[in-house]
Amino acid sequence: MKRRAIRGVIVVGLVALGWAAGRAQAPASDFTLRIEGPTGRTNIVCVRGCVLQFSRYKEDPATATQSFWYECSGPQCGAEVNGWVKR
Repeated sequence: MKRRAIRGVIVVGLVALGWAAGRAQAPASDFTLRIEGPTGRTNIVCVRGCVLQFSRYKEDPATATQSFWYECSGPQCGAEVNGWVKR
C-alpha cells in the first residue's frame, strides 16, 4: 500500500512538472504575414478575430494589438507580422 502511494505521488509530481514546463514556453504565433509595399507609411489592421505584432519583437500575444503602422523610406519596403487568432 505504501509503495502504491509513493508511485501515485511521483506520477502526480511528474505530470505537474510537465504541465508547468509546457506552460512556461511562449506560444508561437498562429500565422505570419509578409507585407511588401511602396515607400511611405503602411497601415496593418486586423479586421476581425485576431491580434497582430510586428515581427521584430519577441512573440508575445499579450502585447499584440488590433492594428499598427510602420514606415519605410527605402526604395523597397517590406515587413513581417505575427498574428494570433483572438479566442
